[in-house]
Amino acid sequence: MRLMILDDDQEARERLSLMIEHWMTQEHEEVFRVRAYADAASFLKAFRAQPAEVVFLDIVLQRDVNGIDVASVVRELAPSCIIFFMTSRPEYAVEGFAVRALHYCVKPIRPADVAECMGRARERL
Repeated sequence: MRLMILDDDQEARERLSLMIEHWMTQEHEEVFRVRAYADAASFLKAFRAQPAEVVFLDIVLQRDVNGIDVASVVRELAPSCIIFFMTSRPEYAVEGFAVRALHYCVKPIRPADVAECMGRARERL
């Protein structure tokens, strides 16, 4: 399974990566690869080169592009990609689901949130 994370907060990226790694290796022993990015431009460049099956996107980013915009591009490039949003801003939920996100998690992300997302992803893949 190929996964990508976009979050401008380094601690949040690292924490999410560790929770995914724990879920995958300790509980499910699946082969996976997680790539994490701090900005939309590098995320989209990498996604275009090798699309992920699952992406975790922060919505509020420090630059001019937000996670909803990134999700729209992901949808165009890989319509079946599974999108999960993670944000501290619950008011974006309606916009998040408009791009067919599978789940919307409010930060701080907990291991239970990761388990929910990954379980949903496994059902779809």
